[in-house]
Amino acid sequence: MDLLVFLWRVNFRAHHSDLKTSLLTALVMFVQNLMFFTMWIVFFSAVRQVKGWQLADVGLMV
Repeated sequence: MDLLVFLWRVNFRAHHSDLKTSLLTALVMFVQNLMFFTMWIVFFSAVRQVKGWQLADVGLMV
């Protein structure tokens, strides 16, 4: 168990050593998810449902 905690800490420090890079990565992932969900909003504005799936179902998936 101590080894897992140690490895988690080392991994966390390695990936978050540069705060600017971490924040930029988080921002890019947020924008990507926003674009993905916007695409579904546009799609479901033209089509009400696809095989029982509606916009709310896709929203829960994101």
